[in-house]
Amino acid sequence: MPFELCYETKWAKALSAQDDELIRGLFASTPRPSQGDVELTPIRTALNHRGELLATVLVQNGSEDTLTFADTQLRYVENGECMAVHHFTISALVVGPKTATPWTFIFPKETLRQGIELRDGRLEIGER
Repeated sequence: MPFELCYETKWAKALSAQDDELIRGLFASTPRPSQGDVELTPIRTALNHRGELLATVLVQNGSEDTLTFADTQLRYVENGECMAVHHFTISALVVGPKTATPWTFIFPKETLRQGIELRDGRLEIGER
């Protein structure tokens, strides 16, 4: 079964041509996860006007099972240091087997540590 890129319905409608090109390029150039693994490939990070961390990643599901996010802990890590931790339950985010889907995870302001730089950050999956 070949790996495919799929957008959640709202993403497909709202995505700019420039962002679509960026995501498709990243998908084409990023190695696929090993069998059974999940990779969260960084696309961009930012802070919004409320001070929340927006971490946009390409969620790559290398397993044969559908991936969902129900009380799933994610950590935002910069330079080996955990800068934010939050548990996510997102019913709209369903990533099929051998599929990659872009998503923006929003970490509430109160979950962020001081000194966040928004450089060389990545998301890691913790407890599920």
